[in-house]
Parts: sequence; structure tokens; C-alpha cells
Amino acid sequence: MDLNFRISSFDLTFRFALVTLSPYYVNTTKTKEQIEPMFEQSLERLAEQILALDEASLANLWDKYKDRMERFDTSREWEKSVIIFFIINAVRVKNKIFNEQVMLSQNNQPQEKKPSGDVPYLKRIK
Repeated sequence: MDLNFRISSFDLTFRFALVTLSPYYVNTTKTKEQIEPMFEQSLERLAEQILALDEASLANLWDKYKDRMERFDTSREWEKSVIIFFIINAVRVKNKIFNEQVMLSQNNQPQEKKPSGDVPYLKRIK
């Protein structure tokens, strides 16, 4: 196999995500160092849009996307449902952490390292 035509799955995924997230067309012949800042800017714009969403409205959609995610199929709609479900959960977890930290700082209590019982423990896996 000619190694000149091999593309890593990370590189392919990175380029695909960049093109779909960017508001403008990206020339895929650019280097990773040139593309990475544009990719990061796109993700930051996406995060800003997510932060503008109301958690109460998102909570109303949680069951819908949980049910849709649990009914696996190979469609693009199923993939989007999974992403939406996890975005909703990310906003919920972010707000929970934020509220706990604000309460702790207002009460001048030392911060706990152990998560509260009603929030699942999230562990970073590499």
C-alpha cells in the first residue's frame, strides 16, 4: 500500500468536523497548525450558542432525546439525537457545578472533593 495516500482516522475526522463546524469553506490542504485555531473558534462559537440556551427548556427535551437515543439505528438522525442528549446533560452538569460553587463561596465553606449523591461521578478516561 502506498503510504502517501494513507490518512489517519483522526485527521479525517478532524477535517470533516472542521468543515461542518466552520461557517466558511476550509481548504483541506492546510496544515493542522493552520486549521486548529479555526476549529477552536468554531467550537467556541458553538459553546456560546449552547450557553445561551435555557436549561428549563432543555429539560423539557431531555426525555424525548433520551428515548430517541435508546432506539438505536444507523441514521444520521440517531447520531444527532445522541449529541443533543449529551449537550443537554452537559448544560445540566455545568449548572449544577456552578450553583454548588456559588453556594459554597457564599457560605465560606471549604470545597468538597467528593461529588454530591444526585450527580453521577464523572471520570476522565484517556
